Amino acid sequence: MINHLKKMLTGFAAFALSVSAASAEVTVGGKNFTEQLLMAEMTTQLLEANGFDVSKNDGMGSTVLRKAQVNGQIDVYWEYTGTSLITYNIRTTRGPPRV
Repeated sequence: MINHLKKMLTGFAAFALSVSAASAEVTVGGKNFTEQLLMAEMTTQLLEANGFDVSKNDGMGSTVLRKAQVNGQIDVYWEYTGTSLITYNIRTTRGPPRV
């Protein structure tokens, strides 16, 4: 789990650093439970350390958070792939087997 989290954060950092931070303002969102609060805080600290002006808006419910992202009030938040695939991308078939 820790290695997976490190890989995700490294990938996110690479993405964040590829964007010009000169005038970038980012709003980080998060859901209302411990793991999401921690991820929102870590994301906020990472972006701030790389020169972004960050506003954090965490503690939201799933539906409210998703609507905030869709209408542009939230720029980034962490979502579970299963939730994203089934709820937001309406995937009903199973993917290929894991190797």
